[in-house]
Amino acid sequence: GEAPILAHAACDFVRAMTYPGTAIVRQIVTRVGRSSVEMSITIEKKGEAGVTYATGRTVLVWYDYAAGKSLPWPDRVRQAIT
Repeated sequence: GEAPILAHAACDFVRAMTYPGTAIVRQIVTRVGRSSVEMSITIEKKGEAGVTYATGRTVLVWYDYAAGKSLPWPDRVRQAIT
């Protein structure tokens, strides 16, 4: 029935990460709307704190799959993300 759906994703690669390496991905909620949540993303390499390899942004929307439209975030989900 209802669940989040990815509405937007963007990534800017700042530098190449070489193998072997472990990516550290951080997502931070930057905005909570009626039916959407925006997050900023940074990717660093383990052992290189503060060195950014990529930045990005995603938008998730609470979605009613049967109706094919967005809905307001349920209270239980909104509380978990704020």
